[in-house]
Amino acid sequence: MAYLLRTVERVRDVPSFYPPINDADPGAYPVRTVQMRMFIRAMLRAGCLEDRPIAPDEAIRGRMSSLVLWTADGRVVSPAQCNEVARGMRVAYLKGVPDDLAAELRADWDGFQQHMLRETQARDEVAIAGFEAFPYNASSLRNDLVHFGAYHAMATELGGYVVNPVS
Repeated sequence: MAYLLRTVERVRDVPSFYPPINDADPGAYPVRTVQMRMFIRAMLRAGCLEDRPIAPDEAIRGRMSSLVLWTADGRVVSPAQCNEVARGMRVAYLKGVPDDLAAELRADWDGFQQHMLRETQARDEVAIAGFEAFPYNASSLRNDLVHFGAYHAMATELGGYVVNPVS
């Protein structure tokens, strides 16, 4: 499974601080499951996400539950929540990713990929791609975390975003 984050409002002008993943659809942010795990761990560490159940008033809270991203049920992440993530990721990672967090993200990524590969093999399925080792160095990891925060900064001005699953 994968995820597609999509801004509530259409992007008319892409802000200079956010180079889109897809120039033809700058409001879309596709995320693989293994990446979402990484982003959630980084957001929890940055203090801009909470590890708790989804609250009935989730949309008006400042910090969202990590389950909002995991459930991918079409829930809207509010502009206030986007702003919390944008600020948190920028402050936490703009100058770099702490070595212990990078090691934790690497171990989780590689462990999850190995788990998924074993699951695929146990079902006698053939996988041609998608089980690569942690593809980041210190610089590219920092760039991806800050870029994810920049998407949130853009979404703050566009009504937030919706989280949907992609098969």
